[in-house]
Amino acid sequence: MKRRLEAERGAETLAAERAEAETRAAAILQSRLAAEEALAEKARDSAEAEEVAAAAARGRQSGEKRLRALIASRLRERLGRAALWTVLAILAAAAGGYVVVTREDVRTPLAPAAEPLQLRLERSLFSLP
Repeated sequence: MKRRLEAERGAETLAAERAEAETRAAAILQSRLAAEEALAEKARDSAEAEEVAAAAARGRQSGEKRLRALIASRLRERLGRAALWTVLAILAAAAGGYVVVTREDVRTPLAPAAEPLQLRLERSLFSLP
């Protein structure tokens, strides 16, 4: 009976140790699974972040292309206006020079300037009905 009790106690001790070992193994397994899930989630987040970064880079590149095209068109437009104004200024200067060079001398009036009173009288004579 004593042996039996000792055997039962030994069996109970082994069973308790086994249960404790199984509990520890289950806890370790759970923590490993949680770590693997966290690692997988981190990898997914990293992949999503890379996709977002790539999309942002593509958007920035297309935006830069559009901005460059807009700047170039505005520059061409301004240069076109400047060229037009330059051509118009040159034509105006040439026309003015032509007028100055080809102008006849302005003749002086034949009669000397009349007195103001005489001019008034002449005007009033012409205005009579």
